[in-house]
Amino acid sequence: MPEEVFIDSNGRLSSTSSASTKHKGDKSEVIDILRDMQAGHQQKKAKEEHWRDKEEVYREREEEHRSMEHLFEA
Repeated sequence: MPEEVFIDSNGRLSSTSSASTKHKGDKSEVIDILRDMQAGHQQKKAKEEHWRDKEEVYREREEEHRSMEHLFEA
């Protein structure tokens, strides 16, 4: 059994404060990882939206160009 775990006077398993601190540290590390993942996801969404907007502008210009070509052909 790890040093952080012991049996109290009632025969129940208990842990020392260092185990509790380690556990809290693990939770905060997981929270930090999740926040980083969320930030990365938001950045990815922003980039995708940016490229969709650029693609839409490109298509609009392409359509204008085609319309101008038809005018000159006529």
